Amino acid sequence: MTRRSDRTRGTRRDRMGYDLKAKAIQGGTGRKMGNSDQYAGLRPEFVVQPVNWSGAEFDTATFTVAVISGDGTSLSYQWQQFLNNLWVNINNGGDVSGAVTDTLVIGNVAATLAGRPVRCVATNTSTSTPSSSATIVITSAIWYILTEVGDRVVDEPATSNVVDERSP
Repeated sequence: MTRRSDRTRGTRRDRMGYDLKAKAIQGGTGRKMGNSDQYAGLRPEFVVQPVNWSGAEFDTATFTVAVISGDGTSLSYQWQQFLNNLWVNINNGGDVSGAVTDTLVIGNVAATLAGRPVRCVATNTSTSTPSSSATIVITSAIWYILTEVGDRVVDEPATSNVVDERSP
């Protein structure tokens, strides 16, 4: 009589005479088959994460990271913004510079960017790693006075800051 362990391991013949290899099935044993993280130790590692930026509308926002390449090769960078539930690459142009460096600069920050998360993806020859996200926080804005002159509307910056009494 064949023991159960002999029937489930190694090579055996089926009814048609073909050799069958028994395969290990990963079950509740807590054992892992193979290396589940082939990039362990090779990933770029962020030693400085970007931090939230707070400032007035139309100020300049700056985000910086510092990264060590896990595999010792040079790094490339790509800054991204979270837009419409997707991380989208930021491109240089207009008031944006440094989109592919370790420092992102956004000049003339518009109120529409308030609450927008940004992050940096660092890439070496082995793999890519995203940083944690940082948020743009607008603490004050420039208010405009709208004046109707005949059939046109003229807008001009208010001469003094308007304080919202609901603010802390």
